[in-house]
Amino acid sequence: MINISNSNSNRPGPLRNSSSAEFNTKEAVALFYGRKKTEKLNAIIGLNIFATKIKDINNAAHNDDPYADYFLLNIDSALKGAARRLSEWQNTFTKLSNDSLITINQGSSVNPMTLEVSFSSTYANIAFSLLKQSDNLMLTIYALKHIGLINRVVCNQEINKVNKLMRKTFLSADGYKYFSINRKDVKQKTARYIQAHVAMKFTENLPQEIMDKSLRAEHAPNIILDPNEVFRKKPKPVTKNTVAKETSNDQ
Repeated sequence: MINISNSNSNRPGPLRNSSSAEFNTKEAVALFYGRKKTEKLNAIIGLNIFATKIKDINNAAHNDDPYADYFLLNIDSALKGAARRLSEWQNTFTKLSNDSLITINQGSSVNPMTLEVSFSSTYANIAFSLLKQSDNLMLTIYALKHIGLINRVVCNQEINKVNKLMRKTFLSADGYKYFSINRKDVKQKTARYIQAHVAMKFTENLPQEIMDKSLRAEHAPNIILDPNEVFRKKPKPVTKNTVAKETSNDQ
């Protein structure tokens, strides 16, 4: 006898997972939450808003929106670029630390904050990992300042560089607007496509390699199949025998 605990479905639901990391610098925590716009201060996009935007873009790309694929390519590039820069900076400061005659303990906060996330998008999880990487880098910078290998001015400059890099990376998801379009809308130049094209401030057509799906981001989702395309019978190839048969039937 088969016992199915969930009587509403004959298959399991979507997979879910979570990640967590301990953060020691106030700058990294601020980069996670971002900042709302006020009368005196501009809004700063944080990782949590970035992840929400990515989720929407990811879902649209899954539904064959070529503009979502375009933005995923930009996001992919921004994250990989940020990863390279953070690694380069970390190596530079680690070398400076190793060249000193004393062993430097990077240190940690007396009250670190553990943040747990359950992002559905791969790119949001990659960004979370980069945020932890930036937290470690800033700890290294503060440690070097503490023992006198760099001064206060240099320390502040380097911390600002890390913050600007992460904020710029999170901005890579900005600008996308959902209009429920797909590649057919673009090819047929529907009113909805024109509205989306203008709203996202595109001045040129999307590259052909994006339209024909030959260029997609490394972690782009699978594109959902159109049932009409899957079940539509393909026309039989026209051959000489086919033409002869149709001619004889007409007679």
